[in-house]
Amino acid sequence: FNTANSTKKIVTPRFDLTTHTGVTINFDYCVSSRKSGPTTYYDRLKVYYKTSLSGSWVLLSPEYSGSYTTWQTATLNVSDAVRTNDFYFAFEAIEGAAIGYGVSVDDIVINGTAAGVPGTPTLISPANASSTSDLTPTFDWNDVSGATSYTIQIDNDVAFGSVDYTNSPAT
Repeated sequence: FNTANSTKKIVTPRFDLTTHTGVTINFDYCVSSRKSGPTTYYDRLKVYYKTSLSGSWVLLSPEYSGSYTTWQTATLNVSDAVRTNDFYFAFEAIEGAAIGYGVSVDDIVINGTAAGVPGTPTLISPANASSTSDLTPTFDWNDVSGATSYTIQIDNDVAFGSVDYTNSPAT
């Protein structure tokens, strides 16, 4: 965005970050400079967050400035301690002088790990990849904290290309 002689802030829509942990925001940016006589003026980019619509902006990033002719990539971590269900990001462009070239931001991606997802159970018996002639074998696996159900699939193809049997027994 062109910041001719000004500061501009672009704000994202609201995000619910309570459903994820280890949240990062990734984006590409380009900031420019312009030389006027002996002085070089640098445009700058700052990234902020706030934890509610009426909250105050908090600086999340270092200040990005320089003179780039190619896109740069940044990844910023969002502390799990500040995640809310009413979360916003803002990108602020500050022109170095009335003759700046502007700041560009693109490909914004927010990543994280879904919170509260149970782990993977481990088969206890029978041994994995074993075979039996028992027509009613008993399967047992370790309990996983937070799991509300389990599904077992049996196939004679190790790639599970066409599952022969699927069942979700009571926990």
